[in-house]
Amino acid sequence: MIKKALVATASVLFALAACAGIGKRVLERNAVLGFKVQEDRSANVDTLKLSGLSAHSSLVVSGYKTIREGDTLAVIVQLELTHDDLSGNFDYNIVIPSGVNVVTFGNDRTVIWHRH
Repeated sequence: MIKKALVATASVLFALAACAGIGKRVLERNAVLGFKVQEDRSANVDTLKLSGLSAHSSLVVSGYKTIREGDTLAVIVQLELTHDDLSGNFDYNIVIPSGVNVVTFGNDRTVIWHRH
């Protein structure tokens, strides 16, 4: 009886530790399936449409943010543990401000676009 209780407690603690370690994560380019970058230059504004699917089966896309770093715009796709109302797919449109010459993806800052 005590052995079963210890095993159950250890399992719960392991699951909690794993979840705490995941928390909010950032999707990196090498973990995206079917990654697409589509450029649109109509209306005198450079726009990028980014799309793909997270390869992390237990994580879903929970948000997006961009960070301006000089002439570079970093795109961050945030992940969290899976739940019913979100999926691992993403479809994100960004306007490229004047003065930005490079767009990167993820914390690794993988270059996905540069101005011609």
